[in-house]
Amino acid sequence: MSLEDKDDACLLVPPHAMPLFPPEIWTRILSYVDGASLFSVVQSCRAFYAIGIRELCSQVAWVKPLSVARSLPFWDANPHFALTVRRVKLSIWDFDHLTPDPTRTLVQVVNLDGSVRTVGSLTGGPVSLRLPEDDGVPFRERGLALPRLSPEVRRTHVVRADHELYLATLDKLRTFVGLRSLCLSHTSLPPAMLDIIHGLPQLRELALERCIIPEISATATQFDHSTLGITDLVLRDLRYKNQWYHPRTPQQFYSLMSARGLRRLRLQLEQDGVLRNFFTPPGEETTAASNEAHRRTAVPTGLVELEYEVRFPARVRGTTRPSVVLHLLLTHSPNLAKLSIVGGYFGERILPDALPCLRELRVRAQDLKSVLTAPSVQALWVDCDDQAKIGAISKVLEHVQGLQLPLQSLTLNLQGWEDELIHAVTVLFPGLRRLDMVYLRGHPSEDTLVSMGHRFLARMPFLEATSVFRLKHTQSHLPGEEASTSHVHADDDLNADPSLEALHHSVLLSWTKHCPNLRCVQLHHSRVWRRADEQDVWVAREPDVLSAFFA
Repeated sequence: MSLEDKDDACLLVPPHAMPLFPPEIWTRILSYVDGASLFSVVQSCRAFYAIGIRELCSQVAWVKPLSVARSLPFWDANPHFALTVRRVKLSIWDFDHLTPDPTRTLVQVVNLDGSVRTVGSLTGGPVSLRLPEDDGVPFRERGLALPRLSPEVRRTHVVRADHELYLATLDKLRTFVGLRSLCLSHTSLPPAMLDIIHGLPQLRELALERCIIPEISATATQFDHSTLGITDLVLRDLRYKNQWYHPRTPQQFYSLMSARGLRRLRLQLEQDGVLRNFFTPPGEETTAASNEAHRRTAVPTGLVELEYEVRFPARVRGTTRPSVVLHLLLTHSPNLAKLSIVGGYFGERILPDALPCLRELRVRAQDLKSVLTAPSVQALWVDCDDQAKIGAISKVLEHVQGLQLPLQSLTLNLQGWEDELIHAVTVLFPGLRRLDMVYLRGHPSEDTLVSMGHRFLARMPFLEATSVFRLKHTQSHLPGEEASTSHVHADDDLNADPSLEALHHSVLLSWTKHCPNLRCVQLHHSRVWRRADEQDVWVAREPDVLSAFFA
């Protein structure tokens, strides 16, 4: 909702409507407004300011040092608003913690007062740039903004927060005692980060993504993370400032998985070998490790959702080594209902009764037979790599069909489009309610898309949603193949190409005739077509995420 136009605002909110609704109703309405529009709403009048300012302050995004420096005076002047903050995203770098080479990188350091000083320069070659040194005047008072840089310069241009600004930001974070969701992304973690986390009693969701791990001394305080109330935890790509640092460091942050109330875990590792001896199986928690520096963490046993990703699986003599961490997580999570394995290798077959509650599963095609043993799986996502040929994928689908699962949703993540697969899917799984086929290369022709309704989808009478499109950021055609207008290209702009819009209307018209239960169709990565019932018209909307269970 946007209230930029005064006439539209008067039509949406008549003057006499304010006293008719209590503040609780307006607060509920404003909770659905995006941040930019909500900022305009609270500036429209005093009544909306009084109602919406708390909602506006409930979500804080500190991703640019200059914006952080400008916002800190507001929090200092209004300390009572700190109790209203519920979600925080922090993504700023401490200049003193990680400093690029000043001879090769242009660094702009934002000070606590909002002034900006320049460190380093880019000279020579196709790029030549040197910003003026700081004259002591706050940047915002000079009426300046950070300059627009060319792509060549932007790759070697970084903005950092001064150490004093960084510490002030962390001190302000400590005051948000009502915080329920905290995301630390692309930032440097201070040694006191665990102390800050334990000082947030209402924290339920914690995400550490692509962060630099500090060097914590051996005499640092040992925290008992089992007392935390965290239910959702994301640990993705945590790196050391010094990659040769002692391996005790990951225990300080990965041991957050020992929180007793943990229910949803997303774990991404460069290599799972670093956590090979990390967990203590249930029943052995009292057994002390021989080395105090390598004390083990209890395996979380209450997980209901798990996403496990390893970018470089451990290999021994050319063979992928089974993941011990994944084995422990799966064999000790009887309540697991949603599982995603990307890159990890289990190495042995899971017993049929090991995951009795499993409903949704994402796994590689070659690992499907080892993991897919639970008889209750209703949603399946299969990742097919370059080595998975059409025949191998068909055999995997036949294996799934032979298990007689109550399958309602199937997603195939393909490297290249194959017309034969849609035929195999509709024959083997006629009872699906959702079918997604996304791919990186290749293109279904216009005739294939239009005829897919009466040739294939008509065999699936319960189908309600389907997606057939190419993933974003891929080449528009196969190597050596000329681009053709008869193909649907993922990178094409639908608004700039009316022919694609007309093609989508033709496909929807054909599919609606043969699939009356269809309610949601996605033929492009940026557009989803929806309707409420059979008599309703199709309406194009932007997708939130890929609507299968794991995006």
